[in-house]
Amino acid sequence: MVTEAPDKCQRRGVRNVTADDVVAELQFGFWTSLLSNHRGSQYGRLLWVPTLHRSFPHYHGRRRDLHDNYEAMRLLRNRIMHHEPIHHRDLMATTTRSTG
Repeated sequence: MVTEAPDKCQRRGVRNVTADDVVAELQFGFWTSLLSNHRGSQYGRLLWVPTLHRSFPHYHGRRRDLHDNYEAMRLLRNRIMHHEPIHHRDLMATTTRSTG
């Protein structure tokens, strides 16, 4: 996704693509996936342990719970963006999980 982002920016008319343009082009699901700890994911060793955990300095729970919370936010956001009704939902239960 990161390698495709500059091309997408250029197709949208951005002439001099910057790092900020690339970051803005990446979808929320991309950022959520960086928190994943599923088998086969190298994000833990390559990103979480050396640096990414610093993005959450006040978080002391499990990375799995953090990922689950972000995934719940992503799914709720997608429902809203697709104009699905959410007024009947318990939004606190939908977006909040045990975060330790």
